[in-house]
Amino acid sequence: MIKFVNAGLTYPNMAVGLTGVDLHIEKQEFAFIVGPTGGGKSSLLKLIYRDTVATEGKVIVFNKDISSLRMREIPYYRRRVGVIFQDFLLLPQKTAFDNVAYALHIRGATQRQISTLVPEVLDWIGLSRKLKSYPTEMSGGEQQRLCIARAIVNKPDILLADEPTGNLDPDTSLEIMELITRINERGTTVLVATHDASIVNRFRRRTLVVRNGELYADRREGGYHEGPGEGTHA
Repeated sequence: MIKFVNAGLTYPNMAVGLTGVDLHIEKQEFAFIVGPTGGGKSSLLKLIYRDTVATEGKVIVFNKDISSLRMREIPYYRRRVGVIFQDFLLLPQKTAFDNVAYALHIRGATQRQISTLVPEVLDWIGLSRKLKSYPTEMSGGEQQRLCIARAIVNKPDILLADEPTGNLDPDTSLEIMELITRINERGTTVLVATHDASIVNRFRRRTLVVRNGELYADRREGGYHEGPGEGTHA
């Protein structure tokens, strides 16, 4: 489903984001991405989301080199790729219902579809009583659940999570990861970039170690190992 072929990314300021990455993520797979800050985790996710374009090699998603996507094709591509951010990036002036509905408005959903799908997804993630609440009236865990609802309401094939538990306490972090695991079990391919060693060790999924812009290790057995590319800040 996702394939990197000698892929690299150099930013306009000449900073190297990634170099020589070869990687294959299967459909419905779940993988963690770990490594030091600035090592390339977010760059890898940005390439998949088509937030930026590889400057060398190829990034192939859904059997297509996404670097070749035309500007008008990108919004349609992104409907199939949901993204969860550490800082939520919710619309503070909109209710929980409207934050999720906004993602459907963008794709051109009808009001009838919105009226059906939004309550369904909010109920599934445990926010059925928060439809009329604003983000500022919600806890950090509830805001992240809302972010997840917005990311999955279009039923994406791929879910990318960039430090989804970075601003949460341990118990809430576990709840969020269990929710993301349930999404994967429903058939969605999931990639989670994280610094949280306890989460990686608890869930024991395939673990990709990225450091200095390179794919340093690919641990099929999972687990967070102390080493040059990992540690308390990995």
